[in-house]
Amino acid sequence: MSFYGRFLREVACGGLPVGPGPLETVARSQLVSLPEPAQLYAEYMRVVERPQDWSFRLGFSGRFHTRPDPP
Repeated sequence: MSFYGRFLREVACGGLPVGPGPLETVARSQLVSLPEPAQLYAEYMRVVERPQDWSFRLGFSGRFHTRPDPP
């Protein structure tokens, strides 16, 4: 079984959606409980009246230190 197939099986076993399904749009009224900077950012990013996101991908880079005092 492929890695992707295994991933989808594990997601389904966890009761999580495997796909977006029917997405509702973000209403301006949903933003009123957010802090003002978050509301302004959502407006700037044109979130209102767009379909809700159901997933995202995150990447990072870094190092592991094997000693408490690495060079």
